[in-house]
Amino acid sequence: MPSLSLSHTHNAGMDRAREVAENIAQRIADAYDVRYQWLGDHIEFERSGISGQIRINAEEIIVDARMNMMLGMFRSQIEQAIQDELNQAFV
Repeated sequence: MPSLSLSHTHNAGMDRAREVAENIAQRIADAYDVRYQWLGDHIEFERSGISGQIRINAEEIIVDARMNMMLGMFRSQIEQAIQDELNQAFV
């Protein structure tokens, strides 16, 4: 099963990290009809064919996802979109 894992360091603090994680989760939800929910300091997201977590702390955001073979064909585009979002959020 294809997967992606990326992290982005920051010095923006927990409130900003939470805001960025929420934005990323919402973009994933909109693009792939994914359900997500906060569980403490991380977001769990899932739908048929893709599932994962966005974990935050005061210094880093970590995105891990597992996807089926069909969505796996778009792994590099999905990963780049998330990385672009993180880079823009922490300029």
